[in-house]
Amino acid sequence: MKLVHLITGLGCGGAEKMVYQLCKYADREGFDISVISINETDYFLPKLESLHINVNMLKLQKTPFSIFKGILKLNKLLRKNQIEVIHAHLFHGMVMACVAKVFNKKIKIVWSSHSSRMCSLLRSGITFLFKPLRSHDIILQKQFNEWYILKKNVVIPNGIEEPKLIKKLLKFPNFTFISVGSLEKHKNHLLLINLFADLNDVDANLIIVGTGSIFSSLQTKIFELGLAQKIKLLGHRDDIFELLCKSHCLLFPSIREGFGLVLLESAFAKIPIITLRNGSVENLLSEEEGYVVESDVFKDTMLHVIDNYDEALAKMNNFYKKTIREFTIQTCIKSHESIYKVINN
Repeated sequence: MKLVHLITGLGCGGAEKMVYQLCKYADREGFDISVISINETDYFLPKLESLHINVNMLKLQKTPFSIFKGILKLNKLLRKNQIEVIHAHLFHGMVMACVAKVFNKKIKIVWSSHSSRMCSLLRSGITFLFKPLRSHDIILQKQFNEWYILKKNVVIPNGIEEPKLIKKLLKFPNFTFISVGSLEKHKNHLLLINLFADLNDVDANLIIVGTGSIFSSLQTKIFELGLAQKIKLLGHRDDIFELLCKSHCLLFPSIREGFGLVLLESAFAKIPIITLRNGSVENLLSEEEGYVVESDVFKDTMLHVIDNYDEALAKMNNFYKKTIREFTIQTCIKSHESIYKVINN
């Protein structure tokens, strides 16, 4: 089956990592897989190329001419490669896929939003109007089944590959919180920086891994508050799992989230999790497995974890057991591939 993953970009994010894993663990005898990226972010490009996956970058800009040119290029690629199924990821991937289907009626479209909800009523309306062009929608949790989602939807939680065995790493000397994710407003890293301004008398540090549109503004805020010695922005890193292992606690302040692969990665690193209550993570993480809290008690929870670390580790051990049981990458991949086969029959 000729299958293409069409995604907004190949930056360092959960949806992008899921595309990488769908390629890495795919049944290459049953599926001829390629990837098309709409913009030019390319963090996962060399990783995909190392798998011998054909990747095309449309490099669209936010101009009418660039979008029109991108649609023509996409249509040409689909026909040249005789694509049978498009797995569209994120909102813009879905829109591009549906527009392409108008000119390629036999193509089937599977869509994964990778989010708990649309960020605007306009996007929700567009998604609803394009329902007739899609064959199947994939949602990460059953409560994400909104009015704009197809009735033909299936719940497939994200899976994670178990890290290769590494030697036990020593923790950072000071108690270290870590946050991993793209640096965008909805990820809410500014909350953490402001909280640390009130923790000057606490012997704890924060490292933030990731990059994005607000990197510079976050860096400026850190310097303005005099926190350069306590908070480090590390940008892109290829050693995220090692950093998790060396840290003491993951902070996950995202306002909205589809699933949060880093939560599962933290389970394998066996570090406790404090997350903002956002509708999706509270269905993943119970009170016995981590700390799901409101923003007004986030700081107090951080202090509680420092002072009651054995309790926090016990919660994490429960979450680790659940991750091993329910969220393996092999189960996730098989579920996706069964959907491709169903819609293409």
